[in-house]
Amino acid sequence: MNDHETALPSDQHRIPMAALQQRLHCTDAGLSTDDAAKRLIEFGSNELHVRKETPEIIKFLRQFTNFFALLLVVGSALAFLADFLKPGEGNFYIGVALLAVVLLNALFTYIQEHESERIMESFRNMLAQMITVQRDGKIDRIEARLVVPGDVILLEEGDRVPADGRLLEVNQLKVDHASLTGESEPQLRNVNCTHDNLVESRNMVFSGTLVQSGNGRALVYGTGMNTQIGQIVQLTKDAGTVETPIRKELRHFIRVISIIAIGLGLLFFALSVVLGNPLIGSLIFAIGIIVANVPEGLLPTVTLALTMASKRMAKKNALIKNLEAVETLGSTTVICTDKTGTITQNQMKVATLVLGEHERSAYQSGLVQTAGFAEAWAAMVLCNNARLTDHHYLGDPTEGALLVLAQRLQPIADLAERFPRIHESPFDSATKRMITTHKVAEGHPHIAYMKGAPEIVFKKCSHRLHQGEQVAFDEDARSKAFELYEVLAARGERVLALAYKTTDADEASEDDFIYLGLVGMLDPPRPEIADAVDKCRSAGIRVFMITGDYHTTAESIAR
Repeated sequence: MNDHETALPSDQHRIPMAALQQRLHCTDAGLSTDDAAKRLIEFGSNELHVRKETPEIIKFLRQFTNFFALLLVVGSALAFLADFLKPGEGNFYIGVALLAVVLLNALFTYIQEHESERIMESFRNMLAQMITVQRDGKIDRIEARLVVPGDVILLEEGDRVPADGRLLEVNQLKVDHASLTGESEPQLRNVNCTHDNLVESRNMVFSGTLVQSGNGRALVYGTGMNTQIGQIVQLTKDAGTVETPIRKELRHFIRVISIIAIGLGLLFFALSVVLGNPLIGSLIFAIGIIVANVPEGLLPTVTLALTMASKRMAKKNALIKNLEAVETLGSTTVICTDKTGTITQNQMKVATLVLGEHERSAYQSGLVQTAGFAEAWAAMVLCNNARLTDHHYLGDPTEGALLVLAQRLQPIADLAERFPRIHESPFDSATKRMITTHKVAEGHPHIAYMKGAPEIVFKKCSHRLHQGEQVAFDEDARSKAFELYEVLAARGERVLALAYKTTDADEASEDDFIYLGLVGMLDPPRPEIADAVDKCRSAGIRVFMITGDYHTTAESIAR
């Protein structure tokens, strides 16, 4: 690790771009070739240092330091001592057998740990191999490991981001962060800070993530181990070892066996001497008793049992980093699980529409003639980043479900072309809403649509549609809307609120929207989940569901 592998400031997404460029001693035109070469020497190559730098011989010798192995080595030494004092009694073969057990077990465990390190090395595959950079005022293609802080990189669809950077320009840029955050859907990027948390802010790109669509330029500020994924790798390297339950039990068992064996050996040695037997004969007899009480078959038996268990786990696509971790699974008392896509199928389908104060099935006939339908239908189509395909849709399942319903109720055709989007304020975990602004026609004001968490959208609305007319969205109307929200959530539906307004600004403000209604979507639980939870409970394991959904919806799914 070089001197620059230290924690970087966490304000790169918040400070002005000029301040970041001053900090990195660069411009948005990129570095010169000479400057990049100097920085490569200063900061090191853009690579992840996955392995702990420990000689292989030391790793192998560590396998002989556990208490059980030491007990067998001591037993072997005593057997050799007995053979030295009185050859021909078979003690030599006992000593060799004990040493062979220790050696074979150490070799097997070493190989297992080596395989685990190979898995850790797969982190390297998450880094780009080649990337486009801007140097000396020209566009060039270089190896990703040569990227340095201050470089300006050009990102295109299909590129894997080689380093952490702040965006200078974007053009419908979407990046898949699954490798870093676990988010299953690609995230739209822009050049403005959208969140206090650096990882959540949309003006950043991170090493190891994949560009799904669009393009952009970014200023690199962190490379190698000074990236978000580098910090994850460092955590795995620095993680301390915790003694597993089986190791604790074996340690206790060996301590008891050792005390008994040594106690019996000393007792019979003393009795033999008292009875007048020769000192050497008494010592060999005592050593024989001690060695006989050493459970030489236990170590390979435990290792074999754990190996068979890890093989069975591998068939279920579960990788075991350490053999003893298999047994540790048996000590599990709590499981924390995600909801969407884990407990549920992540296959959204709109079940309910609430237009005004009336709840309707999404597939009810005559829905198109309902007051407020046209506006709600347009909101579902235009405030949406999913795309319909011949067979289904591409994009977020929630947005895809809205498009599928809208197409079923009324052909979407060229709606997006007739009302082109001129601005988007994307959904994120902080704002919990999405706003898009669309051009209508020359001489007409723009129209803005909002969809998001009902408790957020309600606060942004000053009016509502009632029988096609705009009326005040007062506390009484809000209360009724919230009651309907609770009803849908109690049925396990994920609920979104829709709103719209006209505006003269290209970027619509967040106030004075007109409330349209609610959309309730069902994401059915996986069929096998109920049985899995029952098995966990019968094994004494508590299951906790973790989700960002509204608590009533989460409670319904949990029940």
